[in-house]
Amino acid sequence: MSAAVPLRVEGICKRFGGLQALKDVSFVAPAGKITGLVGQNGAGKTTLINVITRQLAPDAGEVFAGPRRITRLAAHQVAGAGLARTFQQLRLFANMTCLENVLLGLPKGRGESLAACLFTPGRVARQEAEHRAAARTILEAFGLGDRADASAAGLSYGLQKLLSLARLAAARAEIVLIDEPTSGLSGEAVERVASAVAHFRNEGKTVLLVEHDMDVLFALSDHVVVLDQGQVLCQGTPAEIRTNNEVREIYLGKGHVA
Repeated sequence: MSAAVPLRVEGICKRFGGLQALKDVSFVAPAGKITGLVGQNGAGKTTLINVITRQLAPDAGEVFAGPRRITRLAAHQVAGAGLARTFQQLRLFANMTCLENVLLGLPKGRGESLAACLFTPGRVARQEAEHRAAARTILEAFGLGDRADASAAGLSYGLQKLLSLARLAAARAEIVLIDEPTSGLSGEAVERVASAVAHFRNEGKTVLLVEHDMDVLFALSDHVVVLDQGQVLCQGTPAEIRTNNEVREIYLGKGHVA
């Protein structure tokens, strides 16, 4: 396992016309920990993830993965810098099997090169076998080992959420950004997905987690950043955020028990 890499955000600003979506957002997601990102709808959480992963360009500010500045990278270069993400819309390949979906998440292999297929077919075959074995191992880790050959479209929504996280794990990124993993779920499905999110920390990954279920977010997070109208309102441990009166009233409700 390689050394964990922190994610550092410095002075990020983003405007859409007359709307200031992000204003001077700065924080550090500690290496090998889960940082929860909290905020009401419209607070700027998904916009921030889109800026970090270069789906959007910031108007000002910088983003660093460890010592490397990634703010100027193109979106397709972000994975090479060690970042990967999920989306609220799962973006699975519905007509492919679970195994095939995870295989697509793995870094490119020699089999994607025509020259390699023509001139080193034995090496390509061995690598493809290794990739299939790795994909099955990932599916097992996320509780989908018995669904490897099942169509993604045939899974329940909860299992599709797990599959999206398994595909994220296949990217082998050191920093992972997970957007609303338990939305639309309840009961045991929430518990299974929360456990899958914790798997990334157990593997030494740095996690930035956006999650609408505050109980889940506080249970998983080591550090919490609160966004309010595009700005960092406060940050700290889950215990510190729980007992912050302004946060409790705005985001958790006055009746929330610390």
